[in-house]
Amino acid sequence: MKKRTIGIILVMLVISASLSVCVNAYNTQYIERNDSSEPETDDNMFNVAPLRVLIDGPTFGIRGEPLDFSFRCIDLDKDQVKYFINWGDYQDEETDYYPSGEEVHLWHTWKWDRHGVNFFVRAYAVDSRGKRSPPPDTVHYIYISLERNSELVMSMLFDKMIEKHPMLGRLFNLIKA
Repeated sequence: MKKRTIGIILVMLVISASLSVCVNAYNTQYIERNDSSEPETDDNMFNVAPLRVLIDGPTFGIRGEPLDFSFRCIDLDKDQVKYFINWGDYQDEETDYYPSGEEVHLWHTWKWDRHGVNFFVRAYAVDSRGKRSPPPDTVHYIYISLERNSELVMSMLFDKMIEKHPMLGRLFNLIKA
């Protein structure tokens, strides 16, 4: 009889703890929802924010020449996402909505007058129900030269090759030593 009573008590404790976790999770979501500026709808309550935006593009360019960048973001709810891009030169861009996970290509031209300037491209996404992706962990770095310089271009191409093939970089470091 005692074993059965102890078993029942243990089962009740497990059920009680599970309910407590569920209630705490619900209360946390409710508090977070009420602290945000999103419209309070049941639909948004369980909406998950998109993941961080992935940026791919060149790491160097020439002033006045357009450069192609791709942006991709996944929304776990499969909501469409729009992108907000800060190009680092006081120009911001907002896109239309795109399906989750689709690669979006945008072109940008830097018109900076100073010689050799570094820019940092940043982006975040907002899903069709208003949830914003977390801020980026990293930014995309790009160097814009005022003019074409064959030595600079060769150096940048070499750096890009080493980036794509790290074993070659190790080999060149061994040769230099």
